[in-house]
Amino acid sequence: MNLWKTEMSPRQVRVADLVAGKTAEKAGYERKYPSFNIGLYIWILPTLIYASLMYRMILLGDHLPYRMRTA
Repeated sequence: MNLWKTEMSPRQVRVADLVAGKTAEKAGYERKYPSFNIGLYIWILPTLIYASLMYRMILLGDHLPYRMRTA
């Protein structure tokens, strides 16, 4: 479909390549920016940390008793 070529800005494409590039490549998607960009990585690092912490909190919440989860 290649909608990303018209719907996403170059910066958004770089971020997507950095975050999901290897997995997308395995799924058959083409990468526009296959090289690692340290400046971009540092720029999105707080978001990556936040997403990782939220994911771990969700996993932790799955192990809580039902009453605590619904509270």
